[in-house]
Amino acid sequence: MEMDLYSGAAGWALPCLEPMCTAVLALLRAHEIPVTLHSSQSPAMTALHELPVLHERAPPVGASHTDAMVKAGLSGIRAFLRAQRLVDWSLTPAQLAECDAFSALIASSIAPLEAYERMLVDENYSAHTRTQIASELAFPSSWIVPMRERGRVRAALTDALGLAEDNRVRTAKLEASYDSAKHALAHLSARLGSLAFGAGADKLFYSGGSASAPSVSSLDAVLFGHLAAVLYSPFEESRLRELIAAHPSLVSFCHRMRARCFPECDGVDIERPSGTNKRVFERTSAERAAREAADRASQKHARSADSHAPLDPKEQARKRRNQIFVAVCVGSFVLYALDFVEFESFVLE
Repeated sequence: MEMDLYSGAAGWALPCLEPMCTAVLALLRAHEIPVTLHSSQSPAMTALHELPVLHERAPPVGASHTDAMVKAGLSGIRAFLRAQRLVDWSLTPAQLAECDAFSALIASSIAPLEAYERMLVDENYSAHTRTQIASELAFPSSWIVPMRERGRVRAALTDALGLAEDNRVRTAKLEASYDSAKHALAHLSARLGSLAFGAGADKLFYSGGSASAPSVSSLDAVLFGHLAAVLYSPFEESRLRELIAAHPSLVSFCHRMRARCFPECDGVDIERPSGTNKRVFERTSAERAAREAADRASQKHARSADSHAPLDPKEQARKRRNQIFVAVCVGSFVLYALDFVEFESFVLE
């Protein structure tokens, strides 16, 4: 059985940028399922607009072409692999229930903040994420896709993180979300550390398989995907990374999973500005983010009162990007109009 896995942009220290894509690829590799990765794909390739997408190259013998397996999203792919007894085959019903419960906890508590820091924190997006997403795309997709993906993430997180609320409400919701992630990481660390299997150097969540080669469960893959997206990112600001670093067992687990599933990436270091690996990330607090947003709003209001007030470097860069984007759009429309007129004149002749 050979598979094709379609994912989003490639990551910095891993083949995939999206945590769910990394989780599925890690699960397939851990169980030695032949798979070919196709990165920089669009979510629009499926009706659900969801990545990753797993495709079976050849349907079973006697099946029609419409029976060829195409599964989108982590839940659909995991259900298919379980039905084929390719993953989680050694888990009891109680362990499967616990596995799904912890996966849901990760999806509700950790995943939103990972996406927020990756796509919606201006410094992270401008300096790293946008460039990474656009690196394998041709113009104009290199302009359009990062903005579209950022808009999709913003729409998905607006209610959960209060992005459309005032500073006070937004700060309260962000703090509540980080507190929820803190408790979720503590529960995951306690569950991982409470296992009697192993001496602590190679623990997984479940001891399926043999003692010499424990089987990687879907929970191991899901947790690894989200931890890796944070720990191996080049972001200078990551409050979530600080929360993860408070649990050495989870950090060690992430490194072991990368060495096992992605040996070609093991040892790849991410360069960050000096001083950003400290235990305290003062610039990543929700209160500071709210203050910076309020400062930008007050500066914008002051400039409206005095049109001659000089712009700060960030505002100048933002204004320049907007001007370039508008110029490109207008130019594209003019070229399209000229081609259309030329075609019309050709038809009339």
